[in-house]
Amino acid sequence: MRDKNISEKYEFFVGLEIHMALKTKTKAFSPTANTFNEKANTIINEIDLGYPGTKPLVNKEMVRLAYYACKLLNMKIAKTIIFDRKNYFYPDLSKGYQITQFYYPLGENGYFEILKKDNDFKKIKINRIHMEEDTAKQIIKDNLIEFDFNRSGIPLIELVTDFTSFSSLDEVILFLEQLREEMLINEICSGDLYKGDFRIDLNVSIKKIEEKKYNNKVEIKNLNSFKNVKIAIVKEIKEQIMALEKNQLIEEVTKNFDEKTQNNLIMREKDQEYHYNFITETNILPITIGSDFLKEIESHKLFVLKEIKKNFIKNEIPKTQSKVILSSTILFQLYSYYVDKYTKKEDLKKIISFLATRFQEALKSNLSLKNLASDSITIRIQETLKSNDITYKNINKELLLYIIKLFYSGKINGIEIKDVLNKLLSNDKNIKKIISNFEKKEVISKEEIKSALIQFINENLNEYNKYATNKTKLEGFLIGRIINMLKNQADPRTIKEVVEKYIKNLD
Repeated sequence: MRDKNISEKYEFFVGLEIHMALKTKTKAFSPTANTFNEKANTIINEIDLGYPGTKPLVNKEMVRLAYYACKLLNMKIAKTIIFDRKNYFYPDLSKGYQITQFYYPLGENGYFEILKKDNDFKKIKINRIHMEEDTAKQIIKDNLIEFDFNRSGIPLIELVTDFTSFSSLDEVILFLEQLREEMLINEICSGDLYKGDFRIDLNVSIKKIEEKKYNNKVEIKNLNSFKNVKIAIVKEIKEQIMALEKNQLIEEVTKNFDEKTQNNLIMREKDQEYHYNFITETNILPITIGSDFLKEIESHKLFVLKEIKKNFIKNEIPKTQSKVILSSTILFQLYSYYVDKYTKKEDLKKIISFLATRFQEALKSNLSLKNLASDSITIRIQETLKSNDITYKNINKELLLYIIKLFYSGKINGIEIKDVLNKLLSNDKNIKKIISNFEKKEVISKEEIKSALIQFINENLNEYNKYATNKTKLEGFLIGRIINMLKNQADPRTIKEVVEKYIKNLD
């Protein structure tokens, strides 16, 4: 990786370790619910805390979702599952070891294809994927460190990229964004950075361009924002360059990115493999996966992001809209439903545009929302329900499609559509009757809107002349007045189009 904006003398290497929480109902090795936002230290049991005499129970759904991830990422898949113990002491690990897969990962030697900004695809090598359990959540309050063991035992997969795959910082961010999208649309991981369901560790090293061997790696832990990933990498590269320019040794350390100061702060010397005393987890015997289970994995339909991106490009879907569609499981499932039914590009473009704008706004007003850790790169609808249970399954897809058609025909205008969609999402019993009333509605034509515009101007010349010298203000003034004049019966989009054309012809 080279970047002339940072240095012309050095090249850089970045490896990623990504922890993704799996969307299971229960934890990795216990029947405790896999939930978030409950009162601290209430969603735990003896297995999670490692009480003497307890034994782990392997969650079959964890294994299934981990296999799906391996399949999506073109991994060589292990047919025998063996777990290990990672032994270390820290207060967030009550039993003194973590159950993981060190010696025999579930998947090895795969790749993920990212869509670059020039619309070409590039393979990013993935060394391994393994299953493991999460630790407790550390919470710092003033001078105190508290631990919430609700997170202890939540099933994770850890993905490790090849250290030499990325050729630019942009590729690192594109990989993270698109990997997250693929896991989200396949409902393997929520991808929620705010909740810590998608956490990123970095390994950064540099060397002079003419040298063959790179220097010691520095690890940066637990980043939960793509924006911060980029800042942390650039800061670390510059620090390492400064050290080498002063003939100083780059020490192998583990750092933490401090959001307040936007700096990488040293936590400790980097732990080596031998520090963890890995041993086989003797409470879980090797599990040989049966042929029926493997056939089930193989036959399960998964959405490959590369093919979806190709389809977006083919149908000329704007990147802003495709990003919104891939940011929510509900929006993506609706897109998948309609794309299988409609092959005409113009029809599909209208449907996707509606889903990414009007329908997304309706979802926002009907769901509890959170931004993702103030990350400006990607903001997603976090599907934590308010009172009504909005899921893909209970949305009437054909009725929604009919609403979309009425909207584009002008029978439902931009003001009315909000109320119609709210009633659809709340399963209003009268929704079909409400829609039938719009079917009978006469659409106000462009000619009628233009006549109303001319009439208004002629009757209100003094008011019109106040705005005539500023076309932007004039446009807003006329649009608002014509909407009121026509008693909200005309489509604001058509009014805007007529007003824009009228103002343009004034030149």
